[in-house]
Amino acid sequence: MGLPVLSARVQIPFSPVLIVPILAYNAGAHSRGWRTLGVVAVLGLLFAPWVWNVLRGQQTGNELTFGSVLTVTWLIGKGMQRYRDLTTSLRAQARQLEQERDERARLAVALERTRIARELHDVIAHSVSVMVVQAAAERKVLSQE
Repeated sequence: MGLPVLSARVQIPFSPVLIVPILAYNAGAHSRGWRTLGVVAVLGLLFAPWVWNVLRGQQTGNELTFGSVLTVTWLIGKGMQRYRDLTTSLRAQARQLEQERDERARLAVALERTRIARELHDVIAHSVSVMVVQAAAERKVLSQE
């Protein structure tokens, strides 16, 4: 006896119809500069057959729908890219503001310590001056007796 032959069809996990919008999203989410213009040009080429058929007065197929789906997924990717950029920028700004706040707090503590030291110096200097005046007065009083 031999091995049984399997006659089941092998299914691809993702259909190309699903992969292309995922690629459009990734292109929008991760392309910058000239690459973005290239992606826009490719999306424009996807609309070209539909525009050509409309201009010739022929019935259009699914080109508009598929091109629209790709454009929308690309725009969603671009929106996510901008969201990530904004989030990164805001996090950096928050870190900078926290550092500035901590630095201001350290400066305020140092200024307060300096103020307290000056006041303490003034109080001690006044007390010593009073003691010197009292000692001089005591000497005069004792020398007169």
